[in-house]
Amino acid sequence: MVSYPPHRLSAYNLAKQSENKMHDDTVARRFGFTGGLVPGVDVFAYMSHMPVAKWGRAFLERGLMDGRFMKPVYDGEMAEVTAEDDGEGILIKVTSRGELCASGRA
Repeated sequence: MVSYPPHRLSAYNLAKQSENKMHDDTVARRFGFTGGLVPGVDVFAYMSHMPVAKWGRAFLERGLMDGRFMKPVYDGEMAEVTAEDDGEGILIKVTSRGELCASGRA
């Protein structure tokens, strides 16, 4: 399998003022989380870096990607996106704090 260089970034919670209060630090902490959760749509966007790097604009125009979210990604935490070819596309993983947070395929 071919692996790609990892994409590392500092996660950013764009939804702190959202009606969904799980993105608010205070509310999320009440439910046992470290802080407000970075929205899944943003984590999915982090994942899209890999297929865009591989296929470019063609992926944006007609590519497909799915994702599964297992653990939260928190504002200000480092996230690492990795990918490897599996013969039919690429497998993508997002890790943060040493845990697998999301996975998918494009």
